[in-house]
Amino acid sequence: MKMVKEYHAFLIEKLEVPFFLLINKKYSYTYTFEAQKSIVNKDIVKAMAVVTHAYVSKLATDVLINMNRNNGWNIKMFKSRKEALGWLENQA
Repeated sequence: MKMVKEYHAFLIEKLEVPFFLLINKKYSYTYTFEAQKSIVNKDIVKAMAVVTHAYVSKLATDVLINMNRNNGWNIKMFKSRKEALGWLENQA
């Protein structure tokens, strides 16, 4: 949870709230259960586009989205960066 707080502080310091996130799931990583429930602060993140390159990263992102389906996240997965950026532009 400490790292989640640092992550939020970094984003708030570097970006203008609310902002959009483009997440590249090129590399595999995991979160604790607590972090999975609070990794996205919907008050500061307007929309998230996740680019998944492998079936495993898509599956992991599906689990994260389903676990947080009642949290009001505006999130969508894509196979290409171009598609993800296009969707984010339409969310503005």
